[in-house]
Amino acid sequence: MTRSEIAPGDVLILEEGELVPADARLIEAVGMRVDNAALTGESTPKRGAAEATEDGHRLELPNLVFAGTTILSGHGRAVVFATGMNSEFGKILALTTMVETGLNPLQKEIAKVTRIVAVISLEMGRHFFSSAYAPDSASGSAPPSGSASSWRTRRRVCSRPSPSPSP
Repeated sequence: MTRSEIAPGDVLILEEGELVPADARLIEAVGMRVDNAALTGESTPKRGAAEATEDGHRLELPNLVFAGTTILSGHGRAVVFATGMNSEFGKILALTTMVETGLNPLQKEIAKVTRIVAVISLEMGRHFFSSAYAPDSASGSAPPSGSASSWRTRRRVCSRPSPSPSP
């Protein structure tokens, strides 16, 4: 039987080393230890017992096993009560898919600083180019004599061949 064919009410036979395919209530357990690290993150294995218990959080009850956990030792039988998205693993999956993927505070701050730096850079560039290459509006003068256009003009004048003397 495959995981997709398991339904609530089915009886699972659980053996050492197996992955639990669905959330189930133990009806028989012999020396069972279950690794719930996939759900709780706790590295200590949980004891599995068939005795009915209602004290404590659902994930800590010794008579429940959950989808995605592993049987570390022992064996037993259990009745399925939840599968797929109704299982504890499915509920965690649903929570992770509902998380909004907006910008976190650090990303928002980086975007803000980037915009500020871009505006400052553009203003500095505009100011530099307008003051260096535009005629001074107050005096009506041309660009400074050391500018690139002045140098090119002087070079052309100096590099012309001199006229040869005519007889």
